[in-house]
Amino acid sequence: MNDDVLVVVPVYNESRYISAFLEQLVTNFSHIVVIDDCSTDRSLLLAQNFNVVTLSHPFNIGQGGALNTGYFYFKNSGKFRYLLTIDGDGQHSIDDAISMLVLLKRTQSDIVFGSRFLKPSYSTLPFFKRLTLYFARAFEFLIFRVRNATDSHNGLRIMTAKAASHIFPLLQPGMAHATEIRVKSQFIKLIAIEFPTLHSYKNVKSQSVLNAINIVTDLLFS
Repeated sequence: MNDDVLVVVPVYNESRYISAFLEQLVTNFSHIVVIDDCSTDRSLLLAQNFNVVTLSHPFNIGQGGALNTGYFYFKNSGKFRYLLTIDGDGQHSIDDAISMLVLLKRTQSDIVFGSRFLKPSYSTLPFFKRLTLYFARAFEFLIFRVRNATDSHNGLRIMTAKAASHIFPLLQPGMAHATEIRVKSQFIKLIAIEFPTLHSYKNVKSQSVLNAINIVTDLLFS
């Protein structure tokens, strides 16, 4: 049951998916903390039906802020060796998460990033999602010189406690946190590798190009 791993699940208005997702997650991981970022639906109530820790923000601060809350829980517990982040909308594969944990331990890496661009199935990505992610990769290389990153904005990642202590807390409370994690990983020379992941986009909205502009603004001016 991967007792040395804390799974951090940021959630915002995911009542349609959270129950089915957590039902799978709790069968594979013993320690899960769900961070509800002030959802206006029943996400928090549904999560409380499972054997997980639930923490709730009094107001919405963004996914990066939710991950910070999860990290502080991780740090204060002092008993976990690995931190796994995974989105609460059910788009990530639990099998991929387990495989990434195995890979991290086997290679003694510091962090493993999930990537949607390492398998032929990347072609199933919605067009605007693919366009946005290509833009993000080019931006990160041109502005921050991030290399060897095929999919920075993938919420599925696992890292050692040591790596987490260098990366967190995040300065970016919104979606720009994903780029921040990549930049910090490279800057402090963490051993970072990627793992090919499959995503389900059924009933899941693609991130808009407008939101990509907001991310760029956050990174450049905040």
